Amino acid sequence: MSAHHMISISRFQGELNRLFDEALNLAAGQPRAGEWQPPIDVVETPDKVLILVEVPGIRAEDLEVAVQGETVTLKGRKYPPPPPDGPSRFHRVERLHGSFERRIDLQRPVNSRAGSARTAGGLLIVEFPKVQEKRERRRIIVVDGSEAGEESP
Repeated sequence: MSAHHMISISRFQGELNRLFDEALNLAAGQPRAGEWQPPIDVVETPDKVLILVEVPGIRAEDLEVAVQGETVTLKGRKYPPPPPDGPSRFHRVERLHGSFERRIDLQRPVNSRAGSARTAGGLLIVEFPKVQEKRERRRIIVVDGSEAGEESP
């Protein structure tokens, strides 16, 4: 087999792996490749549920947290950086920006009235006390961006 055929097979295998991974991500409800979505952790303690979202560079006023029943919807927008002064040419662009929306099923009822959301150290921290009550109506929770040392753009 020639080196050209081996390269073609290698490229084909790489593309097949990429398509397979993309299909698995779509089936699991994950974002498609190229779409900007912040990483999220959901943590349960004996008395509360925490959602930790990586949102460095996003202002609190550009984030929205809504909860209805056991489903939390997170929305936000990350703006592109301002262009440099004077003529410039980008050689690499990896920092994605744009709007995102994520829905998280908490799989247990929470007290949305006592829920809170704040930013700290590049994280959005959403916290809900756990309850055994019936489902509550949808509520919007204001994100507090007054962490120590936070600067406004």
